[in-house]
Amino acid sequence: MDKFHSLKGIAAPLPIVNIDTDMIIPKQFLKTIKRTGLGVSLFYEMRYDNDGNLIKDFVLNTSPFDQSKILVADLPEQIIKAGNHSINFEIEEFRKERLLQGLDDIGITLGYQDKINAYEEDKKNKKPWLFKDN
Repeated sequence: MDKFHSLKGIAAPLPIVNIDTDMIIPKQFLKTIKRTGLGVSLFYEMRYDNDGNLIKDFVLNTSPFDQSKILVADLPEQIIKAGNHSINFEIEEFRKERLLQGLDDIGITLGYQDKINAYEEDKKNKKPWLFKDN
């Protein structure tokens, strides 16, 4: 995972309070292990009618916002910005730092590489039979 620095593009204003995750990507679209191709499902129940047709007056279905690639969020400051509007949001400090540093679970583990190596060296010295060379 790469560190997030910045992204430029059209940002869509979405002045809705208390958006939950099922509104963003409804659960029926989360059956994939891929991290791509979910954009069509974004705010699905607000963007499409019961027959799957676009609801024309929903912001993400209108120009130029139908070309939006981002919802603007200032992660270090914990603010979502849309035009002249801004909304504060909460995120756990640990998760925020992971995103800012581009760390996934493997990256975090690799941050302890020196300690892992020291632990394994200690085990080799104390219990060499566990590390028998073939």
